This record gives sequence, structure tokens and C-alpha cells, in this order.
Amino acid sequence: MSGSMRIAPPPPQHIEYPYDVDPKKQGFFWPASEQKRIDYFAVKRLRPAEAESVYQCRPGARTGSVFVEADFRYCRIPNGVDLGMRSPAIRAFVESSGGIIAQGWDTAITATSQADYTACITVLLVPCYEYHRDEDPAMVGTCDTHFDVYILDVYKAKVEIGDLVTAIREQHQKWHPRIVLIEKKANGTPALQALANSQIPLEGVTPVESKRDRAVNGGGGAGSVQGWFRAGRVLFPQLESEFDNAIFLSWLPDFIRELKDFTGEKGGRDDQVDAMVHVIGWAIREGGANSEFPTDWQTPAAVDAQMGAGMIGHNGGPNIGMGYSHAEALGQVIAADEQMFDVGKLLEHGFIINPFDGMCGTCQQFDQVANRCKYHRLPMSAVHPACPEYDDGYSLSFPRA
Repeated sequence: MSGSMRIAPPPPQHIEYPYDVDPKKQGFFWPASEQKRIDYFAVKRLRPAEAESVYQCRPGARTGSVFVEADFRYCRIPNGVDLGMRSPAIRAFVESSGGIIAQGWDTAITATSQADYTACITVLLVPCYEYHRDEDPAMVGTCDTHFDVYILDVYKAKVEIGDLVTAIREQHQKWHPRIVLIEKKANGTPALQALANSQIPLEGVTPVESKRDRAVNGGGGAGSVQGWFRAGRVLFPQLESEFDNAIFLSWLPDFIRELKDFTGEKGGRDDQVDAMVHVIGWAIREGGANSEFPTDWQTPAAVDAQMGAGMIGHNGGPNIGMGYSHAEALGQVIAADEQMFDVGKLLEHGFIINPFDGMCGTCQQFDQVANRCKYHRLPMSAVHPACPEYDDGYSLSFPRA
């Protein structure tokens, strides 16, 4: 063959753009296939690590921090978050959103200094049907029905089993969640047993995947919590001033730091992340499974007040950042019923904080005539601090006879 020219074989015809640059400048591996593109973005929204590994041929993307700075979105909420649903402004904010409250718990075994923390994450789940990262529906398809997740509160402490049961009751009475998720390990199992006869809407969680897999790949059949962050569906609270943030959201910097440091490896602090993954995983499963949301999530009065006051945002969520004043909304709700200026009715509707709240005199088990506790069958002062069996008549946390 000396002196002859060697002819290279023709390139394979079944690959139109092998390793080519995507003409749409989206860094896509199969630029010639629109269907592959749609599939890729569908996977990327729910499982970004899988999209990087399978579609972009970058398996190394599975390592490192799960949550990064670009994932975090913030929204303005009214002051009063430290009071929970006892705050008129927070109650108006929650009711105007059309959403529900949910809580996720991660429990530790003991309260020793070497032990992990017990953490509870309280979130507001708001039905939504829109994208948040400037996605083009013509390119990626119609947005799926989902919950946007508004972080409202974080409880973090080292507690024994007896104090854990009390803490679960207190957090339930503070926020009145529709669902309370508790992992079935450590003190979570005995706490579920101790509260089995209560009216708290408990649900046990039994994870079988690793911590990283639950957060990245959506363990238990849920979509990826990481994907929910990347899609802009998780929002952190911000108050009216930096001073308010420092006082009433003092837990937020530690929570953000733990999220940024989370890799899923053993030995890291991940108690708050675990609690968050439980509740967001539940939201992903429930939000995706319901194209229509239950109509009993709000009272008829709350729905009427919203319709009259225009308190719903353009995507069914809170009307945030659009000149909406929660104080004005509260005034509209009160104005809808002039009789609510009666102090008794204001207390009944929760628009005034009862100074005796949390004392025996406001408990449903207290006999006002005999000054006696009907549960313990003992004489009791009306101003005595309430016990763990305290029942305010609203949260239904105490089993009725």
C-alpha cells in the first residue's frame, strides 16, 4: 500500500451532532433531538443529579454539596412569625395563600452533648402551576401541578423522650399543621406511640435510602428535594428589617449554613436537613398526585374573604412583592364582619392574643366554677402554667372523651 492514500471511513450517520455544541446554547448533549430535550428538562427539574450524569455525561456532578447559594429564594412575610398562628398577620398570610401547614421532625436518641439535635421544620405548602426560573413552556412543556414550599419556622433542641412529646404538642399548637411527619427511629417511634390517641395528624416516615439519596434522587418515590430547590420552589422568609430578621429569624443563618454544608456523608450535621427532606418529600408526592387540591383546606369564611379582598397572587400563591399589605388584608377581613370588633369575637377568631393563653384557665379541661382540672381531678388555679395535656379548644391536640 506504499504510495497510496489512506481514506478515512465515513462518520456514522445515525449521530447527527456527535459531541457538538447545542445550537440553542443550553449545553445539551443531544442537540438534534427535541424530544430528548423535553425529556432532559423534565428529569432535570426533579432529579438534577441524574440529568447531569445520564443526559450530560457528567457523573462527577453527584459529589459535593447538594444545596448551593443559587438555589435559595426568599420572600417577604409579615412580622409575627415567632408567634405562629396566634399572630393575626401570620394567620392572614397563611389563609390568603390558599395553602396548608405541614411539619417534619427528625429526632435524636438522647439529649447529651455528643448527641444529634432534634429538629422540626414548619412549612407552608402553596398550590402552584407556574415555573419560577424563566423556563419556556414552549420548550419544556406545561408546568406540572406542585406545591411551592415556604419555610416558616425551625425548632432545634436536644431533648429526651418526655420533652420531645411536649415539644411536638407545643409546635402543633403553635402552627396547627395538617400533617406532622416523624421519622420512625431514635425517639420518633416512642413519640408516635405516646401521641397515638391525640388529635395531632401524625404520619410515620421510614426512610430506607441514604441521606444523600433521599435529598438528591427523591427516595420513597418522591421527586428530588434538590430539584425543588433548583426549580425555585422552596422559599425562605425575610422580615421587614435586618433587625427583625436577627431577632425573630435567628434560626435562619444556622439553617442555611447546614444546607450549604450538607453532602450526605456520615459525621456531618444534618438534623435540620433531614427534617426538611421529610416534609418536602411529602409535599412533592402529594402535590404531584393531585391535579386538583382539596376544597376543605380553607374555611368558607376564609375563601369569601380572599375573593372579596383580592388576596391571591397571580399564580395562586401569596401576593408577595406586588404592593400587598398583610396589615391591610387583616383590616379587610375584620371589616367584612363589623361584629368582630367585639373583644370576645376577636379572641374567638384569633386576632387578639389572650394574655392568659397557655394557663389552666384557658384550657378546655378546666372547670371555671369549681376551679378544678377535670382531667387530673385536682383543684387548680386559673393562672397556673398549663401542663402537656393543655387543650386550647382549637388545635384539637387533646383527646376528647
